[in-house]
Amino acid sequence: SRMAGEGSPTYFEAHPEWFGLRGGARSANIKGDMGDNFCTSNDDAVAELSRNFVQGLATGIWRQADVVNFWMEDGGKWCECPECAAMGTPTDRLLRLVAQVNAEVEKARQAGVIKRPVHLTTLAYAETIDPPTRPLPASFDYENCSVTFYPIQRCYAHTFEDPLCTETNQRYARALHGWTQGEERHYKGSTFIGEYYNVSNFKSMPVLYTRTMPADIANYHRLGARHLQYMHTPVRLWGTWTLNQWLLARLLWDPSADAPALVREYMAARYPTTHETTTAFYEHLEDAFANITCQKTYLGLHMSTG
Repeated sequence: SRMAGEGSPTYFEAHPEWFGLRGGARSANIKGDMGDNFCTSNDDAVAELSRNFVQGLATGIWRQADVVNFWMEDGGKWCECPECAAMGTPTDRLLRLVAQVNAEVEKARQAGVIKRPVHLTTLAYAETIDPPTRPLPASFDYENCSVTFYPIQRCYAHTFEDPLCTETNQRYARALHGWTQGEERHYKGSTFIGEYYNVSNFKSMPVLYTRTMPADIANYHRLGARHLQYMHTPVRLWGTWTLNQWLLARLLWDPSADAPALVREYMAARYPTTHETTTAFYEHLEDAFANITCQKTYLGLHMSTG
């Protein structure tokens, strides 16, 4: 985008050093929420981002937002300059950036420019799925900053902690344990869970989670998570999704609830004269879609890249 004023130079034209170094050259490859991340070790670039962000919170696009997802580019490539490399892993760099930007937001709040509390939640996802390897800034604001853990390619044929799921879930389980467990861990704050019960490539097909969802929500709660969201909630024509939504609400209220009993309660109430045959149909349907991650993510990716 351009700097202030029509006809003024673009940020890249004026400050190429603010952009990520990729393959020995500064990269302007930023298209919407995709592309290459900017150079997070450049203090001037961080200051400009912070100024624009504060303006957006005060009078701009986020003027009514209380919670903001503070993310880098979706799957973005990180700067390769020596200064960025010296700051550690992508996760280390991201948390440092969150602390810097949040400090400017707090200054704006103290000055009355922003007149409400604002919470920033960043993400453990893809290149930042692993926990930080270095101590966070001593002033890291845990009250107003948090992390959402997004296991986007997780398997639903297995529960999240199933040791048999060596291809995907065990990798994610190790990462989540690193974020939430052990006194030696560097991040000590709140953890959201970002599930993918209806990730975009599932296309709202009639997937059911009566077996994995109860075990996983109880596990997330045991690991300290107190917040859960998922992508992407269908808003009409729920069909069999009604059971997922109802069961999710009940489990978030009580992670230790008896899920099979809840399913029986639901089926008896929704299908009073046909609940036996309908329950059998739902069970077959859940079997049929259990491997949806493999079918829609891995096989679909292989076929499309071919």
